[in-house]
Amino acid sequence: MAGQGFVHPARTWPDAAAAWTWARQVFTAANQIDPLAGGLPELRVVGAYLVPPPGAVQRSFQALHLDFGLPLGTGQPVDVARFTALFADPERGGSGTVTRIVPLARLLAQRSWPERRVIAGRLARTAAPDRSVEGILGRIIEIADQGSSLTPLGTPGFLCGTEFSSLAGEHSYFDRSGVPLEAVQRSVTLGRGELLMLDNLRTAHGRDGRRNPRELHQLFVGYPSLSQAQQQVLLDRVLAAFTT
Repeated sequence: MAGQGFVHPARTWPDAAAAWTWARQVFTAANQIDPLAGGLPELRVVGAYLVPPPGAVQRSFQALHLDFGLPLGTGQPVDVARFTALFADPERGGSGTVTRIVPLARLLAQRSWPERRVIAGRLARTAAPDRSVEGILGRIIEIADQGSSLTPLGTPGFLCGTEFSSLAGEHSYFDRSGVPLEAVQRSVTLGRGELLMLDNLRTAHGRDGRRNPRELHQLFVGYPSLSQAQQQVLLDRVLAAFTT
């Protein structure tokens, strides 16, 4: 987990409760050996869901993102999901949907970037009373570059996560931005009863395909209601990938 930013164990679990017990032990161990843990509160569950709900309309893919989003440096307390666990239900799984994983340091090392403080300032300027985080990786890159090819924030009817109309469109955007996905993206297909664990400060992830109703159990472990100073610790960690 501390190395590549994700773990896909070669075993299965009978149910989500058993999988979560194992995942939380891994998250705790990873947190203890990471210097980032100093000065931050203890890890806690900040969310748990079973998706997609029956009848939900699904796009054929999900854009690359950081769960719960990257804090923009406002004074507003925010919940941060440091780790994510995904568990394929033993009875409802089997859709063959692919989880796409992109290690941030490997992706961003493909080109040069503005200084970290400059990127932080550009992110902060996009904050608003109803916007204290940004989770879509493509949007973070656009803000860092001060680009203008994505749908502008605040456009009437625009929904976060719909920046790209297709998977090919997302790949094309990253190609144009100088950080092609093809060389660094990893793909994991969860079989029934399998578990995938992600470090949201080291990786972004998305989906290719549509899931069965109530197929995927999600567990988010991190820090609730972080102060501005604590948010800055996490922001610095992610922005370090731009300068590694």
